[in-house]
Amino acid sequence: MLTALKKFLRSIFFPSVYIGGWLISFYSLFRNAWWGFVLFISLIPQPNIWYKFHELPMGKDYMDILFLSVFLGIFIQKSIIPKTSNTIIITIFLINSYFALWVSSSNFGLPAPISPASRQLMEWKNFAQMVLIYFLTIALVKTEKQQKYVFMLMSFILFFVSLRNYRNFTGGPSFNWDRRVGGPFERVGLGANHYAAFISYCQSAVLGMSFFEDDKRIKLFYIITFCMCLHPLLYSYSRGAYVAATLVIIFYAFYKKPMLLVGLLVVAIGWKTILPMSVIDRIDRTITESGELEGSAYSRLLLWEQSRGIINRNPVLGSGWESFGLAINPDDRIHELTDTHNYYIKVLCDRGVAGLLLLLFLLFKAFLSGYKLYRIGNSQFQKGLGFCFLGSILSLVTTNMFGDRFTYFVLGSYFWLLWGLVDVGILLVEQNSEAQLEGASQGGYTP
Repeated sequence: MLTALKKFLRSIFFPSVYIGGWLISFYSLFRNAWWGFVLFISLIPQPNIWYKFHELPMGKDYMDILFLSVFLGIFIQKSIIPKTSNTIIITIFLINSYFALWVSSSNFGLPAPISPASRQLMEWKNFAQMVLIYFLTIALVKTEKQQKYVFMLMSFILFFVSLRNYRNFTGGPSFNWDRRVGGPFERVGLGANHYAAFISYCQSAVLGMSFFEDDKRIKLFYIITFCMCLHPLLYSYSRGAYVAATLVIIFYAFYKKPMLLVGLLVVAIGWKTILPMSVIDRIDRTITESGELEGSAYSRLLLWEQSRGIINRNPVLGSGWESFGLAINPDDRIHELTDTHNYYIKVLCDRGVAGLLLLLFLLFKAFLSGYKLYRIGNSQFQKGLGFCFLGSILSLVTTNMFGDRFTYFVLGSYFWLLWGLVDVGILLVEQNSEAQLEGASQGGYTP
């Protein structure tokens, strides 16, 4: 009976989301863009759902149309996109990335990035949508209640995808390249390392928020979600994600919860007893018995050496979007890899020193936003939102040292969502302060 019920629910779930998505898109375009925004951010890290729509009419454009309905709906409904301290730098960052498309087209004889004939333009379109989530957020999230709703929704999605992994994956006695948790990201060609980077920075946000949550039930939910995320994190066998998660725990321990250091110390001492055998095997393989780097780690060094030539040819502006894979002769590729396996080196290849400095300044501005809200927040939620965003940034900055964890739509979108929520928090605090000053002035007080 239960099996039949599950089969029935599954049979109606995807058609319901597909049809409901079109109805919500229409409603978002002309009435209320908020509901399309909610559906959009719910589906982003679950391509296992929306990829099933590709077989249906206009199914391949489902997410694009949903995004456009929200984006255009904001203007049709005359909503205001408020100016924050970061709107200009984010806009410049987006323009710089588009300029890299033209550089790449010029250097490698590719179609101009002005039509679907340009494959790179189609890839950049997803990147642009990801960045524009920041603007959708600051335009549609107007109250702290909405902030809490969006953060809870993000946490629930994180719990749900992690629970699916827990139910569907079991680690073996030793590490195996073919048995790694890739989660729903496998549907878009991403691997376990990408999924682990996503889990790492999102669970960092959930854990950081749990330190500030007053409601015991919600606090418990955040803690359970964090613990559930440990399963895909461990069984992704991503050493970059391990390093990122460890650094975040240390950061949280020093600035908020010193007791975390005790747990970290216990793991550091007894890791070969506490951790699963396959995870231990993965870590042990980093250095071979002869004292040399394991193959995948050593190949990164070779890739970075190859990238030097590309960087030296165009050090200031770079060689263009995705230039590393285009510039390396297929016969010279290391294990047929077309990526630098370090995002900062990749940016140097693509956009030069100018692009890298812009990226670093962008991340610095994101850090300042989180720190500012943490300092000036007038509620525990606002302070927690600022603080947990700092942990997310630290995680994302770290994992990008091991590969590109920044440009993929399904991976990086929640970073821009969180940043938007943080800047909305800053706007709310500043508006509240201005209202208090105005009230005091009208009451006969001098500010």
